[in-house]
Amino acid sequence: MRNASTNFVTHFQAAFHRWVLIVSLYGRLHITLMHDLVAPYVVTIFPELWRERYFARESFRHDPVINACIKSVEPLNWGDLADREDLGQNERRVLDEAREHGLTQGLSVPVHGHNGQFSLVSVTSPENGRSFDKLITEYQHEVHLMSIYLHSKMQARISQEASEQINLTSREVECLLWTAHGKTAWKSP
Repeated sequence: MRNASTNFVTHFQAAFHRWVLIVSLYGRLHITLMHDLVAPYVVTIFPELWRERYFARESFRHDPVINACIKSVEPLNWGDLADREDLGQNERRVLDEAREHGLTQGLSVPVHGHNGQFSLVSVTSPENGRSFDKLITEYQHEVHLMSIYLHSKMQARISQEASEQINLTSREVECLLWTAHGKTAWKSP
């Protein structure tokens, strides 16, 4: 049994190192954790002008990558979107603007959390279509696995930050409990 566990860890470490190599040599990493579309939590190295424009225009509401990934658990190669005839004008605009900012090739991996969280990990590349497709074919499973891992770690970090922000004293907790039971300041001890 120990041998199987050791083999898994060794395989996982090798997959992680391969994934880091892919991202560092061939692409850029973009991670989006979305609890809702109002205030997504974003970690990215996408071009600053693109990010400003994207959020100022609320392009995430019409982003065909997000729209497709919210409904799926399968990784999405951005090249598969280009030929779709069902994209609306706003969705095509988002794709065109992304291309203008050098975001032409990408693989996005949706990760759906157990409490309804949605995470989208995208690896983009300046490589041409064939070279990128070859990379994705070879490393898609590692990217998928690492996306799940990143989602888990970032979700833990967000939860930790949220719990660190609220520190109530025992007296504050007591007052909230009295209030929840309908007591006013006048009636409370």
